[in-house]
Amino acid sequence: MGSSSDENPFRGMKIKDWSVLDKLEGRAICPKCNKSRKYFCYTCYIPVPGLEEHVPKVKLPVKIDIIKHASEIDGKSTAAHAAVIAPDDVTIYTYPCIPDYSSDENVVLIFPGKNALSIQEYVDKAINDCEKEAECSEPLPKKPYTSLKVPINRAVFIDSTWNQSRGIYKDQRLREIPCVVIQSRISQFWRHQHGSPRWFLATIEAVHQFLVELHIICKLGMNEISLSPSVSEEDTLSASELKSRNSCPDSHHDSLTLSSKSLQDANESEERASRPDKQPSKFVKNLALCRGIRSDPGGDPEINLCGPDQWIGKYGGDYDNLLFFFQFMYHKIHSIYDHSTLKSYKREMV
Repeated sequence: MGSSSDENPFRGMKIKDWSVLDKLEGRAICPKCNKSRKYFCYTCYIPVPGLEEHVPKVKLPVKIDIIKHASEIDGKSTAAHAAVIAPDDVTIYTYPCIPDYSSDENVVLIFPGKNALSIQEYVDKAINDCEKEAECSEPLPKKPYTSLKVPINRAVFIDSTWNQSRGIYKDQRLREIPCVVIQSRISQFWRHQHGSPRWFLATIEAVHQFLVELHIICKLGMNEISLSPSVSEEDTLSASELKSRNSCPDSHHDSLTLSSKSLQDANESEERASRPDKQPSKFVKNLALCRGIRSDPGGDPEINLCGPDQWIGKYGGDYDNLLFFFQFMYHKIHSIYDHSTLKSYKREMV
């Protein structure tokens, strides 16, 4: 099923000119791992020699952790795009070698868990909690606030298949993290995944969507709310320096396509969600929710799906360059294949 958004899916977005990528001939050797790469190294997360000055760098308002399953294929990654373009704020871990988040404050898991909240609900709750704390007769010691204007310091994404995600989500290190979900959005990802609807986002699309929502809800760059405690020394480290946080010291950070497969719908019990084979309709819906999307777009996909038209006046394109490689690959694929012949764009909306 097509969509009117397919006519110009990146309209209104502020993405750097990527034409230099189209002119690139041959491959290059990564200066770190000495592997042959085309545009960037998907294991070292750096552009190939000669492209360093052409690839945009984006500063994010929060840290992003992406947890991938070891069997995922690095070369098919879109999560790697985020690590290359936002190297100071994005870290990719290979499960089970993941950080212990128990001591971290204001960490959220982008995943439709049992009690998952929308980003708006999470921010509203944070505001209410702060107000209640201020009204206490014996208030707790107040923590200093910094220029980080959101009640989230770090967002964690799970990247794996549906079956693999169940094991990852059961990990106690993740079960203690509050879950938040993002709005529905039409995916422009060219790789077809059987059984998934059109709003089943690729890694980089999900990260971008989360950041746009957070930016709009917290009015970043406008009249920002000031809720987040000061960032710890650990949070100010670059992604490369964060290796010490990994619970497997000798492991390296790998990349892969983000697919935070959902274990359960936000309105279903864990017991019910653990038996998707007995509920095919719910299984398909949950499969679509794997990027942490809360609900389906309903009967009219043009009404509830979010996108640039809904961002006008609220968001200035601060994170659009995260889609630099994604937009380039989209156009490259479409220069070879006709849009109407690609299975990925024929997927149903529900």
